[in-house]
Amino acid sequence: TLAPAGVNSATVTAVSDTTTNDTAQGAADAAAEATDAANAATDAANAAAEAADAATAAAQDAADAVAALSEQVATLISGLKAQLRALTNLVIKIQKKVKA
Repeated sequence: TLAPAGVNSATVTAVSDTTTNDTAQGAADAAAEATDAANAATDAANAAAEAADAATAAAQDAADAVAALSEQVATLISGLKAQLRALTNLVIKIQKKVKA
């Protein structure tokens, strides 16, 4: 059909290229996944640090227990030495009386 006199008409067809939008969305998705992965890694590192702290505390407790036992053993050995000295002195006295 013809347009009325003095009126120009044109048909415009718009074509949208979604490649740029798709690429941007893909980048945003990848960034979100990277953020999630970084958060998971941070959580794992924090858990490992807590486990290391607990292990350190347990090791310190064990070291304290060993130190306490060591002191007890030293005290027992000292007591045994004193008893051996006393027994040796008693044996010497008995030998002297038997010889006399």
